[in-house]
Amino acid sequence: MRRGSPPGAKTGQRELSRLTHQDKLTLLETVENKTLPGSPLWSAVLAATGSDEALRLHRDLLHRLQRPAPADDADLLAQITAERVQLRRQW
Repeated sequence: MRRGSPPGAKTGQRELSRLTHQDKLTLLETVENKTLPGSPLWSAVLAATGSDEALRLHRDLLHRLQRPAPADDADLLAQITAERVQLRRQW
């Protein structure tokens, strides 16, 4: 990120923050709908903040996509971290 860029400019989080939870969920579901089962979700990058809202959104997305979602936040964050590592390897 270049100097002076606002936080979240690269990930689009700033723009996402303007949407309702349902709108965010619908948008992410549309983006992730073609992600193959077993493949990491790109939205894990957004959920990596570990905030309550980010974890809730990611957990709701996993349910919509019929993917396993740990009930415990620490376990969910570990899953998100593992997905981010997989995504980095693909690049």
